[in-house]
Amino acid sequence: MPRVTAKEKILDSALRLFQQDGYLSTSVDEIIADAGVSKGSFYHAFKSKEMLGIEAIEHYLAHVISVLRDGDYHQGDDPLERVIAYIRHSESKADELWCDGCMMGNFTTDLARHHPSVRSKLKQLFTEMESQLVALFEPMVADIDCCALNAKQLARQYLSIIQGAILLGQAHKDIAVTKDCISSFRQLMESLRPH
Repeated sequence: MPRVTAKEKILDSALRLFQQDGYLSTSVDEIIADAGVSKGSFYHAFKSKEMLGIEAIEHYLAHVISVLRDGDYHQGDDPLERVIAYIRHSESKADELWCDGCMMGNFTTDLARHHPSVRSKLKQLFTEMESQLVALFEPMVADIDCCALNAKQLARQYLSIIQGAILLGQAHKDIAVTKDCISSFRQLMESLRPH
Protein backbone atom coordinates (compact mmCIF):
# COMPACT_ATOMS: atom_id res chain seq x y z
CA MET A 1 0.00 0.00 0.00
CA PRO A 2 1.51 3.35 -1.02
CA ARG A 3 2.33 5.81 1.75
CA VAL A 4 0.03 8.84 1.97
CA THR A 5 2.06 12.02 1.59
CA ALA A 6 1.64 15.11 3.76
CA LYS A 7 0.30 16.95 0.70
CA GLU A 8 -2.40 14.30 0.19
CA LYS A 9 -3.34 14.43 3.88
CA ILE A 10 -3.61 18.22 3.72
CA LEU A 11 -5.69 18.11 0.55
CA ASP A 12 -8.04 15.45 1.97
CA SER A 13 -8.54 17.44 5.16
CA ALA A 14 -9.03 20.69 3.26
CA LEU A 15 -11.62 19.16 0.93
CA ARG A 16 -13.63 17.85 3.86
CA LEU A 17 -13.33 21.02 5.96
CA PHE A 18 -13.97 23.40 3.05
CA GLN A 19 -17.10 21.41 2.18
CA GLN A 20 -18.21 21.22 5.81
CA ASP A 21 -17.39 24.73 7.05
CA GLY A 22 -16.50 26.74 3.94
CA TYR A 23 -13.20 28.15 2.78
CA LEU A 24 -13.45 31.41 4.72
CA SER A 25 -14.28 29.70 8.01
CA THR A 26 -11.50 27.12 7.75
CA SER A 27 -8.05 28.14 8.95
CA VAL A 28 -4.70 26.69 7.96
CA ASP A 29 -4.23 25.68 11.61
CA GLU A 30 -7.48 23.67 11.50
CA ILE A 31 -6.40 21.96 8.28
CA ILE A 32 -2.97 20.96 9.58
CA ALA A 33 -4.43 19.77 12.91
CA ASP A 34 -6.98 17.65 11.07
CA ALA A 35 -4.34 16.31 8.67
CA GLY A 36 -1.87 15.61 11.47
CA VAL A 37 0.98 17.46 9.75
CA SER A 38 3.19 20.40 10.65
CA LYS A 39 2.81 23.97 9.44
CA GLY A 40 6.14 23.51 7.67
CA SER A 41 4.69 20.56 5.75
CA PHE A 42 1.74 22.72 4.75
CA TYR A 43 3.90 25.51 3.34
CA HIS A 44 6.21 23.00 1.68
CA ALA A 45 3.21 21.53 -0.17
CA PHE A 46 1.28 24.77 -0.79
CA LYS A 47 2.53 28.35 -1.05
CA SER A 48 -0.68 29.65 0.52
CA LYS A 49 -4.18 28.75 1.59
CA GLU A 50 -5.37 30.25 -1.70
CA MET A 51 -3.18 27.83 -3.68
CA LEU A 52 -4.56 24.97 -1.60
CA GLY A 53 -8.07 26.24 -2.39
CA ILE A 54 -7.36 26.19 -6.12
CA GLU A 55 -6.03 22.63 -5.96
CA ALA A 56 -9.02 21.60 -3.83
CA ILE A 57 -11.42 22.98 -6.45
CA GLU A 58 -9.60 21.06 -9.20
CA HIS A 59 -9.68 17.87 -7.15
CA TYR A 60 -13.37 18.34 -6.30
CA LEU A 61 -14.36 18.88 -9.93
CA ALA A 62 -12.28 15.91 -11.11
CA HIS A 63 -14.26 13.75 -8.68
CA VAL A 64 -17.62 15.15 -9.88
CA ILE A 65 -16.69 14.62 -13.53
CA SER A 66 -15.47 11.10 -12.81
CA VAL A 67 -18.74 10.15 -11.11
CA LEU A 68 -20.87 11.69 -13.87
CA ARG A 69 -18.75 10.16 -16.65
CA ASP A 70 -19.39 6.63 -15.36
CA GLY A 71 -23.06 6.53 -16.38
CA ASP A 72 -24.52 4.37 -19.12
CA TYR A 73 -25.78 7.42 -21.08
CA HIS A 74 -23.00 6.92 -23.64
CA GLN A 75 -24.92 4.00 -25.13
CA GLY A 76 -27.61 4.36 -27.74
CA ASP A 77 -27.91 6.11 -31.05
CA ASP A 78 -30.54 8.72 -30.23
CA PRO A 79 -28.90 12.01 -29.11
CA LEU A 80 -31.99 13.13 -27.16
CA GLU A 81 -32.13 9.84 -25.27
CA ARG A 82 -28.42 10.21 -24.39
CA VAL A 83 -29.12 13.68 -22.93
CA ILE A 84 -32.08 12.35 -20.96
CA ALA A 85 -30.00 9.42 -19.67
CA TYR A 86 -27.18 11.81 -18.65
CA ILE A 87 -29.60 13.99 -16.69
CA ARG A 88 -31.16 10.92 -15.08
CA HIS A 89 -27.65 9.73 -14.12
CA SER A 90 -26.87 13.16 -12.60
CA GLU A 91 -30.10 12.95 -10.64
CA SER A 92 -29.19 9.48 -9.34
CA LYS A 93 -25.78 10.71 -8.17
CA ALA A 94 -27.07 13.83 -6.39
CA ASP A 95 -26.81 12.24 -2.92
CA GLU A 96 -23.17 11.34 -3.47
CA LEU A 97 -22.14 14.58 -5.14
CA TRP A 98 -24.21 17.43 -3.72
CA CYS A 99 -25.69 16.38 -0.38
CA ASP A 100 -23.31 18.84 1.30
CA GLY A 101 -23.52 21.49 -1.40
CA CYS A 102 -21.13 22.28 -4.24
CA MET A 103 -17.62 23.43 -3.46
CA MET A 104 -17.36 25.25 -6.80
CA GLY A 105 -20.54 27.18 -6.12
CA ASN A 106 -19.42 27.97 -2.57
CA PHE A 107 -16.00 29.17 -3.74
CA THR A 108 -17.61 31.29 -6.45
CA THR A 109 -19.88 32.98 -3.92
CA ASP A 110 -17.22 33.40 -1.22
CA LEU A 111 -14.00 34.08 -3.12
CA ALA A 112 -14.37 35.04 -6.76
CA ARG A 113 -14.85 38.75 -6.13
CA HIS A 114 -11.74 39.26 -3.98
CA HIS A 115 -9.37 36.53 -5.17
CA PRO A 116 -8.59 36.96 -8.90
CA SER A 117 -6.59 33.73 -9.13
CA VAL A 118 -9.49 31.73 -7.65
CA ARG A 119 -11.98 33.49 -9.93
CA SER A 120 -9.78 32.71 -12.93
CA LYS A 121 -9.57 29.03 -11.95
CA LEU A 122 -13.33 28.82 -11.38
CA LYS A 123 -13.99 30.43 -14.76
CA GLN A 124 -11.67 27.91 -16.41
CA LEU A 125 -13.32 24.95 -14.66
CA PHE A 126 -16.87 26.10 -15.38
CA THR A 127 -15.85 26.64 -19.03
CA GLU A 128 -14.51 23.07 -19.17
CA MET A 129 -17.76 21.73 -17.73
CA GLU A 130 -19.73 23.82 -20.20
CA SER A 131 -17.66 22.44 -23.11
CA GLN A 132 -18.37 18.87 -22.03
CA LEU A 133 -22.08 19.62 -21.85
CA VAL A 134 -22.02 21.38 -25.24
CA ALA A 135 -20.58 18.17 -26.72
CA LEU A 136 -23.49 16.26 -25.16
CA PHE A 137 -26.19 18.70 -26.33
CA GLU A 138 -24.87 19.45 -29.86
CA PRO A 139 -26.04 16.20 -31.50
CA MET A 140 -29.44 16.58 -29.85
CA VAL A 141 -29.86 20.17 -31.06
CA ALA A 142 -28.81 19.15 -34.58
CA ASP A 143 -31.34 16.32 -34.53
CA ILE A 144 -34.35 18.28 -33.23
CA ASP A 145 -35.86 20.99 -35.44
CA CYS A 146 -38.01 22.52 -32.71
CA CYS A 147 -35.21 23.20 -30.23
CA ALA A 148 -35.09 26.99 -29.80
CA LEU A 149 -31.78 26.99 -27.90
CA ASN A 150 -28.33 26.17 -29.19
CA ALA A 151 -26.05 23.67 -27.45
CA LYS A 152 -24.08 26.34 -25.58
CA GLN A 153 -27.26 27.93 -24.26
CA LEU A 154 -28.56 24.54 -23.11
CA ALA A 155 -25.22 23.73 -21.44
CA ARG A 156 -25.29 27.03 -19.52
CA GLN A 157 -28.95 26.51 -18.64
CA TYR A 158 -28.19 23.06 -17.25
CA LEU A 159 -25.19 24.33 -15.25
CA SER A 160 -27.41 27.08 -13.85
CA ILE A 161 -30.09 24.56 -12.94
CA ILE A 162 -27.59 22.30 -11.21
CA GLN A 163 -26.10 25.17 -9.17
CA GLY A 164 -29.54 26.52 -8.29
CA ALA A 165 -30.80 23.04 -7.45
CA ILE A 166 -27.88 22.49 -5.08
CA LEU A 167 -28.48 25.85 -3.37
CA LEU A 168 -32.20 25.13 -2.95
CA GLY A 169 -31.38 21.69 -1.56
CA GLN A 170 -29.04 23.28 0.95
CA ALA A 171 -31.59 25.95 1.92
CA HIS A 172 -34.22 23.24 2.55
CA LYS A 173 -31.65 20.81 4.01
CA ASP A 174 -33.19 18.26 1.66
CA ILE A 175 -31.38 16.65 -1.26
CA ALA A 176 -34.81 15.66 -2.63
CA VAL A 177 -35.29 19.32 -3.59
CA THR A 178 -32.07 19.18 -5.62
CA LYS A 179 -33.18 15.98 -7.31
CA ASP A 180 -36.59 17.44 -8.07
CA CYS A 181 -35.02 20.43 -9.88
CA ILE A 182 -32.83 18.11 -11.95
CA SER A 183 -35.84 15.92 -12.64
CA SER A 184 -37.79 18.95 -13.91
CA PHE A 185 -35.08 19.69 -16.47
CA ARG A 186 -35.09 16.01 -17.51
CA GLN A 187 -38.87 16.19 -17.98
CA LEU A 188 -38.40 19.27 -20.15
CA MET A 189 -35.97 17.32 -22.34
CA GLU A 190 -38.40 14.38 -22.42
CA SER A 191 -41.07 16.74 -23.77
CA LEU A 192 -38.90 17.12 -26.88
CA ARG A 193 -39.51 13.49 -27.81
CA PRO A 194 -41.49 13.16 -31.03
CA HIS A 195 -45.17 12.39 -30.42
